[in-house]
Amino acid sequence: MIAADRRAAAAVALLFFAKAACLAFFVTPLWDVPDEVGHFAYAADIADGRGVPPPGRAVIPPAVAALWLGRAGGPPIPNWTALHPPGYAIFAAAALRAARVFTPDLARQVRITRLTSAFFGAATLLLLYELLLLAGAGGPAALAGTAAVGCIPMFSHMASGVSHDTLSAALGALCAIAWVRLVRRPSWRAAAALALALAAAGAVKATIAPVALVLIALLPGRVPGRFAARVAGSALLALVAVSTTALWWALRLGGIPTPPAGRVRHGAAAFFRAFRDLPILDHTLKNFLGLIGWTAHGGALRWFQISGVFLAVDAGFALAVGLLAAAWIARRDFPAGAAARPARVAGWALAGAVFLATFGWLASRPAVSPLKLGVESLLFALPFLAVARQPGAGAQVEEIVFSSQLVCLGFSLIYFWNVSRSYLLTGEMRGAHGRYYFAVLGFLLLGFYLPAADLLKRWPKRNRALAAAVGALLANEAAFYALRVIPFYRNAAAAGRLAP
Repeated sequence: MIAADRRAAAAVALLFFAKAACLAFFVTPLWDVPDEVGHFAYAADIADGRGVPPPGRAVIPPAVAALWLGRAGGPPIPNWTALHPPGYAIFAAAALRAARVFTPDLARQVRITRLTSAFFGAATLLLLYELLLLAGAGGPAALAGTAAVGCIPMFSHMASGVSHDTLSAALGALCAIAWVRLVRRPSWRAAAALALALAAAGAVKATIAPVALVLIALLPGRVPGRFAARVAGSALLALVAVSTTALWWALRLGGIPTPPAGRVRHGAAAFFRAFRDLPILDHTLKNFLGLIGWTAHGGALRWFQISGVFLAVDAGFALAVGLLAAAWIARRDFPAGAAARPARVAGWALAGAVFLATFGWLASRPAVSPLKLGVESLLFALPFLAVARQPGAGAQVEEIVFSSQLVCLGFSLIYFWNVSRSYLLTGEMRGAHGRYYFAVLGFLLLGFYLPAADLLKRWPKRNRALAAAVGALLANEAAFYALRVIPFYRNAAAAGRLAP
């Protein structure tokens, strides 16, 4: 069965690549994927032999700027994506040089270069399948979880443009695989593999840094040896894990522009107020599932978020997974006929308080959907249950689930802190892009989907239900593209705002 499921997973990945390639060549207009013009310009600098552009001094090449803005000349345009490490741009530059062999047309070169993102998106699905299989989900559940990720409209959208997000997702899944291997068979070799995977991910995007911080903190409890040796060895591996991120940050410090002065307030209370007052959770959920459009032709920002029935279908499945995961944890924390441990009760009290506070904050805004309230509050609060866990005290699957929830919690707290900090500095909400969570797709599946699937494993109709769920998600994505995305592009083109 596993061999057949692996062939099915390969078919899912191949179909995803074909879908992303079709979007890249025939549907998604040039520059309508977030920051595509900057990423392509980054790759063009490397392909043209100019090397990695220094942050603060990198500019969009004139030919690319002319195709983007629809006019030649003008002052140099800074390339904001040069703040990112060059890991993805190196692959994109190789694809661009190959594209130049086939066509001199710059627009076609961009579309061919997009295939790098489609390839890494398909690779992400294969890695996620292997991750779930390794974690004990079983072939059918692993296949369903993998296919569900392939039906996220935003993941397909990012795979159709020149962007580093799908490579970041693939390497994040590789980090999750390394962590599960370490949990299953603790060894220094497995720990070293984890450190190298984190370093590789850091060479593409710094969003892996919160993951590295959490896993480094958990590392001494997962490796063999005496306490002093474990701490010393973990410290050395920590240096490897953060080496690429730290090196890049050190190199780019001189190129970071100073944020403009705004409504600057200090203290933790200000961050809580920003989190409460801004629709950060709402935008994060919507943007994770579907934020379509960007600057297109002419550089004017124009986009829309997934909404209506399309959002309701995806959010409904997320809510179901969250509730099933909570039920899975409750069955282990409060077994029939046994007294609950005080630490577990405290964990539920903490998660419950976070849920109620978050729900109350969100409900205070007008015209808020109860479904979104439930999804956003539950997914944010559930990982707090992992805080009260004692490492190494549970079964292997519990170690995998709760450590993954800790990773998701650490990532979320740093993510929300960064968005709140940006607001306090500039007076505007920036950076609430749900696609940043692509870096932790593997840990999201381990922390939420794995326990949900495990809870239902003895249900004889589970696999049929999973297949039906994937079918519904696939139909929802297809309808979203057919009824919302493609008309959005066509209407904009008809209005003369997009390139033909």
